[in-house]
Amino acid sequence: MKTTVLINEDHGFNSTRSNVKNWVVLTLFFLLSYITKGATITSTATGGAWNATTTWVGGVVPATTDNAIIATGATVNLTAAATAVNVTVNAGGTLSIATQILTVTGTFANNGTLNGTTGRLYFGGNVTTMGTHTLTGTQIRFTGTAAQSIAGFTTTGIVNMVKTGGTATLTGNISCAGMTINSTGGSVLNLGTALTHTTTGVVTLTRGTLNGGASTLNVNVVSATAWNGSGTVFVAGTSTVNFGAAGNQTLSNNPVTNFYNLTFSNTGTKTITTNRCQVNNILSMEGNAVLSAAPTYGAAATLRYNRTAARAAGVEWITPFVASGGVQVTNTGTITMNAAKVFNASIPLSIATGATLATGNFQLTLGGNFTNSGTFTAGSSAIVINNTMATQSISGFTTTGLVSMTKTAGV
Repeated sequence: MKTTVLINEDHGFNSTRSNVKNWVVLTLFFLLSYITKGATITSTATGGAWNATTTWVGGVVPATTDNAIIATGATVNLTAAATAVNVTVNAGGTLSIATQILTVTGTFANNGTLNGTTGRLYFGGNVTTMGTHTLTGTQIRFTGTAAQSIAGFTTTGIVNMVKTGGTATLTGNISCAGMTINSTGGSVLNLGTALTHTTTGVVTLTRGTLNGGASTLNVNVVSATAWNGSGTVFVAGTSTVNFGAAGNQTLSNNPVTNFYNLTFSNTGTKTITTNRCQVNNILSMEGNAVLSAAPTYGAAATLRYNRTAARAAGVEWITPFVASGGVQVTNTGTITMNAAKVFNASIPLSIATGATLATGNFQLTLGGNFTNSGTFTAGSSAIVINNTMATQSISGFTTTGLVSMTKTAGV
């Protein structure tokens, strides 16, 4: 019987060809990974224009997928818009954006000096430190969908929130010339915890969320639109918003803004619409500011007078007062009642040490506790103690008027 054996003479060649193909695929994979990840490009020790090859070691201008480092001693100037992933300014280095736009999609860290005039800084990632910076008219914009931590900064330009997702949280105090919230995708700008932010421009609430966190926002602009847009964009948290300009300010938001702590200070008339402004914790009247109308008080709210100069109470002291925090008179300025006042059942009135409340000879009806650690000048006012508290505590006082008790229960 004859047996035929077939020999594949190309076997070795095919094996080699397969190995070559695998090597090519792997090479392309790693090359593409490198390209996607981007390179780290460092400036020369002297620097120069961002888009000049002579500015960078190796003669390569950073691409949009690259990281850029400004070397110690170098000054790099933007002469056209530029984009990079991570940007680091080393100690002793200087980055000047002038009137241009710098987009940073990753992390920005300024350990040296940052200068800008009417340019723009677009941050899509964390801002770990802003170092020494002079930003005259520079707009700061938060972009992208990533969660961001933003270090404190000062600019005479506006802060513009245009994220399409995620939350940007401030970790340091900021000062700016206006704040605009115009974001989508459920994105949030959170003012952080125990911080103090100041804007000398208007706050515009278009869409998205401005979360007050547990910080203070000072709005120090004289404007008929100091706080404008959709009131529901603001989520108060446990924040304080202070309208503290030396002049007239208007809260023109619609619909209602719910504030936690709300302060009106300095001077001028602060114009609000009652059903568009609600205070849920403390309304503090400070300086010589006056209100055009009373806000809506949340169930547990408090009206606090914290003035150093004598003033008559204004429209903010509603009667009857029904919010459970009651009315507090603090600081050294004498507060004089502008009309007869009534406190509903269990609603307290307190005068702090060093403070003075004068009745202006108007009748005062106490439905809750009255605590007087300061001075109570009752004149000839009638004082009425009424309502149904089981135990009602009334500090001593002097009046030449009638004192009456009309309680229907309790002592």
